[in-house]
Amino acid sequence: MPADNKIIETSDGSRTLFSAVYRQSYHSKHGALNECEHVYLQASGMAERLRKGLATRIIEVGFGTGLNFLTTAAAAKKAGAQLDYWAVEKQLLPASLFLELDYIKFFPGLDSLFSSLAMVFKSAKNDSVGNVWKIQFAETITLHVMRCDALRLTLPQQQFNAVYHDAFSPAANPELWTAAFFMKIKSCCAAGAVLSTYSSKKTVQTALCEAGFTVEKQPGPWGKRDILTARV
Repeated sequence: MPADNKIIETSDGSRTLFSAVYRQSYHSKHGALNECEHVYLQASGMAERLRKGLATRIIEVGFGTGLNFLTTAAAAKKAGAQLDYWAVEKQLLPASLFLELDYIKFFPGLDSLFSSLAMVFKSAKNDSVGNVWKIQFAETITLHVMRCDALRLTLPQQQFNAVYHDAFSPAANPELWTAAFFMKIKSCCAAGAVLSTYSSKKTVQTALCEAGFTVEKQPGPWGKRDILTARV
């Protein structure tokens, strides 16, 4: 296990990582899985969209442990809905660390997808920045993992229905929370798309407004008072 990552148990029984480099956890210590479901799948409106069987495109900034994707893929599989999921990550985890998180027990119907995702983490060990991995699962779920610096990335113009903004905090990764970056993200969104994020800081609200989003505070998951959604 890399010295800068430590596995921690969260209150809902799921695991996450604590980064010594950024001095924060990848997900909430009050419940990693609960946070993913509440902040991203539910608050973005994608849970309801998938339940209706609508084809859905999502882009995630900060792929991290892959838990946001697995949570969304499980919802898409249950509904039989088409999911096209794109994720940006500069530093992918070692496969061994991903497997130690033991997410498979929460997603028993996604065994083969879980194995394919582990192979992405494994192959990333020796591959260079700029590579894109594609996973196709059960004909309806497609994952594209882009290993690169989000600031330098030419975003795919896919007309995304949602943005999962899950970068490290504005204090740790300020460059990913600016109006300029949010404008870049907005350019690849469909009309009515929703950006959801765990951070409700005033600076984030201001940056999103300056980028042309309509911003709202929403109730947060257990352990957090509120979060943000921003609509195109």
